Parts: sequence; structure tokens; C-alpha cells
Amino acid sequence: MPLRDDEGNIVGWFGLGVDIQDRKYAEQERERLRQLEQQAERELRITIDTIPAIVTRYRRDGSPDFVNQTWATYTGLSNDSLRGQRSGLAVHPDDLPKLHAAWSAHLATGAAIRNGAAPPPG
Repeated sequence: MPLRDDEGNIVGWFGLGVDIQDRKYAEQERERLRQLEQQAERELRITIDTIPAIVTRYRRDGSPDFVNQTWATYTGLSNDSLRGQRSGLAVHPDDLPKLHAAWSAHLATGAAIRNGAAPPPG
């Protein structure tokens, strides 16, 4: 912005500079970390999908949140087909009461589920 004398002649300038280098470095670092997290998630998913065991993750209400490829192949169901489903989707009806009881006890105490009873697999 010019500084003018009484006659309108420019006699000086005012300016403001803002150093945004630190902000740019921080943005670049956040992006780098985001990419590393995505890569780690992809690698973990590949690992979980290739192990010959059923892997599932459940929400507190017992509804499935994630299943691995082995589970999907075994049941014929996918992560997408589980959205909005309650537990017991792939469990024989005769086994549901025992599984629901074990799951409720697990939620109440945090204790591991043992003796052949496991969280409802979907």
C-alpha cells in the first residue's frame, strides 16, 4: 500500500508478508501420514484376508463391523451384505441362544468368550 505525501506523490510503501512455510510443511506431513495410514490399512487387510482363519469385528450391540475374506467365502456373505444386520446372520438357529448369552456376558464383564461359544459371527 503506498504512503503518499500531501501532493499525492508516493513517498513510501507499506506491506505485510506472512510466512506460511510452516503451515505448508504441516499440511505436507499430514498428507504423508494419511497416505502411510492408508497403505498400512491396505496391507493389514491383505494380511487378514489371506490367513486361513475366520476374522470378524463386532460393534458393541453384537452387529458385525468387519469380516475377512475367509469368513465371506465360508458364509457366502460380504461386508456389504452385513450393513444394518443384527447378530446371528450366519448362525444356526439352535446355536443362537447360547451365542447371544455368551456375547451378553462378554459385554457385561469384558471376559473372553470360551468353551466353544464365540461372538455371533454375523
